Amino acid sequence: MSAVICLLFYGVGQDKAGVQDRNGALFFITLNSGFSALSSISQIFPSERPVFMREVNSGMYRVSSYFSAKIMTEMIQGILIPCCSAGIIYYIVGFNDENINKFLNFCVINVCMAN
Repeated sequence: MSAVICLLFYGVGQDKAGVQDRNGALFFITLNSGFSALSSISQIFPSERPVFMREVNSGMYRVSSYFSAKIMTEMIQGILIPCCSAGIIYYIVGFNDENINKFLNFCVINVCMAN
C-alpha cells in the first residue's frame, strides 16, 4: 500500500492544491492503517478462539496472560512495518522534511493506528 500511496501522491506541489492533496494522502493513510488493523484482528482471533476457550476454561492461564503474550509477540511487527511504511510515504509524498520531530510524530501516530 505504501507503493500505491507513493504513486498516487508523488510530486505534490507547494500550492493550495498541493496542501489539499496532502490532506487527502493523510486521510488515505489513516483509513488504510485503521482498516488493515481491523481486518487482521477479524481474521486471526476467530481461528484461535476454540483453543483459547479450551485452555482458559481448563485453567492453564488467564485472559490477561493470553492478551499480554499476544501483544508482546506481535509488537515487533506492530512497530517495524508501520515505521517502514511511514518512512517511505513521508518523504516521497513531501510532507515536512525539514524537521525530524514531525517525522517522528508521523511514525508514532502510524504505530498507534496500526496497534
